[in-house]
Amino acid sequence: MKKTLKIMGLLLISAAFVTCDALEEADDVEFHTTFELIFMADENGSGTSVGYDDLEILDFASNTEIAPYLDKIKDIEITKVTYRITGYSEAPNSGCSNVVMTNGFAKFGQVGTLEEFVFGSFAATAAGVNLQSTISETELSIVPAQFEDLTDLLLDEKKANIYSVGILSCTPIAFNVVAKFYVTVTANAL
Repeated sequence: MKKTLKIMGLLLISAAFVTCDALEEADDVEFHTTFELIFMADENGSGTSVGYDDLEILDFASNTEIAPYLDKIKDIEITKVTYRITGYSEAPNSGCSNVVMTNGFAKFGQVGTLEEFVFGSFAATAAGVNLQSTISETELSIVPAQFEDLTDLLLDEKKANIYSVGILSCTPIAFNVVAKFYVTVTANAL
């Protein structure tokens, strides 16, 4: 009888721990959302193999669904990043047409600094992008370890600098890179 009571007591204690964990997870809120950043390029100089770079801020406070949960975010996962080109405009009579971006990549850094965090390689890459014809959403090749570092920064700061960088085959040219981050956020309930 004593043995049965001890076993029952241990089972109840175990069930209590499992139930507490299950209750904690049950009140989690999960969001599947996107963040769209628009990098506007207006390269007026005339030349070939011209460097391009731009900076935008990925800010969780700008998302009305997530903003109330900023202090309760437990996990962030970036599931994919896409891009497309809009507003492509060649300068008339410049001799620059069908511009291609090579060595395109995305990096990230802490807001309030111009320091780019690069941990061994770039966070995402795109090569040989024809700016005139890339109008459909195209998935970037991402480096998972780099995006884990970005999600760690977002967990701590709730925002990050995102850099778009590449080499343009010729200028002058104007275009927008529309980057879309697909994100899953897990937070404690309000």
